[in-house]
Amino acid sequence: MIPRIIICLVAFMSCLAVHGQTPSLQQPQDVAAWLQKSSAGCLVALTESGLRISRREASKPSVRPPFSIVLTDAAMPATYDRLSEALRAASPDALEFTLAAPPWDKFSLPLDLTAQAILKELPEGQVNAIAVALPPGHWEHDLATLWNLRALVALLDGDLADRRQARHQFLQEFCGDNAAPIVECFRERERCFMTAAALTVLPNHSMPQPSAVFTLLALEKMTAAMDNLHHPNAYVQAEIGRFQAAWSPILQEHRAAIRQMVPGAPAAPFVALHGGAPSVKSTVALTVDAERLWLRLEAEEPNMAERKRNCTRRDDPVWEDDCFEIHLLCEGTDGPEEGYQFIVNSRGTLWDGHRLKTHADDKWNAEGAHVEITETPSSWIVVISMPWREVGLSDPPAAPWRANFYRTRFAGGAAELMAWSPLRVNRYYFPKDFGWIKWQ
Repeated sequence: MIPRIIICLVAFMSCLAVHGQTPSLQQPQDVAAWLQKSSAGCLVALTESGLRISRREASKPSVRPPFSIVLTDAAMPATYDRLSEALRAASPDALEFTLAAPPWDKFSLPLDLTAQAILKELPEGQVNAIAVALPPGHWEHDLATLWNLRALVALLDGDLADRRQARHQFLQEFCGDNAAPIVECFRERERCFMTAAALTVLPNHSMPQPSAVFTLLALEKMTAAMDNLHHPNAYVQAEIGRFQAAWSPILQEHRAAIRQMVPGAPAAPFVALHGGAPSVKSTVALTVDAERLWLRLEAEEPNMAERKRNCTRRDDPVWEDDCFEIHLLCEGTDGPEEGYQFIVNSRGTLWDGHRLKTHADDKWNAEGAHVEITETPSSWIVVISMPWREVGLSDPPAAPWRANFYRTRFAGGAAELMAWSPLRVNRYYFPKDFGWIKWQ
């Protein structure tokens, strides 16, 4: 038998096609009527705190209080395990959903996956009613909230057989020709949130702050999608307004935190690989001229005699010595495919390679590269220069480059790793956390 929700969605879409207009939801009662129209098996009613969705076929209302759940908290495995146990023990026939706990109540998130997982914890047909506590303020044009409500009706009504298709149809109803960019934004929000929830292992089991969940790459994808919106109706305008209010500040925070370097600027310090203060000082500075790029990397070293400096031939494994490592992703963006990699030990031995997305081609050599080493009683300094022609340029570049610089130190005993732009992972080639070289 075809699930009733599909019949309802098809009927509703056909109704829209006939009338040729987007639903006009100005008041909460409009939303309740719209949801009611989409459902054959549920009753939708306004309450003081939000909406109540109940099965038509339920013989009588529940006399027990509903089981309360915050959907953003329920998305986390640690919380969900405890919730599942409590849910099965209570065996409720009514649930009360709060969509998001602070600070997530300021952000519009599609949370139907979490609601669906919760309902699967109980025998089919046991839950007869879902109360939804709605956010304060005007939520009638909040597309994520409207989708969550539509999905909850569908889940209680029967079966949300293909949620992606249903969501796409929903966004087409409300956004028309602007549906595709909003679909992209929904996907990015859901992907980031669910990934963060799955990885959360904090002692208090609390969801990280939004700025830790939504990466620069995800926010820039969302920004690019928003830039593709045209002739926005009221719902799309509201989505743009919420994006500017909630998501844009996080994007600006990420951008402000990115390390940047310009030619001729004072030498920039390194930090520990994942952030924090290193045990010794390291710096990098760059200059340019018409023909070459010049990099100066200085390593403070109180144990000069203890340095590992075994490699003496070009393309030896110099990363096993005390060394500096350079990654240059020429005119790249957040997802560059190719770049160039250089590693120099404290003898001046050079390893160089063409850095591809999955591996480094160490057969490539920058034939015109030149390395000089200078030592003081408490430091060693690398100056490496490279002609622009080695990276296919005839002049200094104009577009920014992604870049990072690392120092590996063995002279202190155990290996110590440092970076100009700190990383979230334990591998050097992670362009998402690289900084930028701005040439002008």
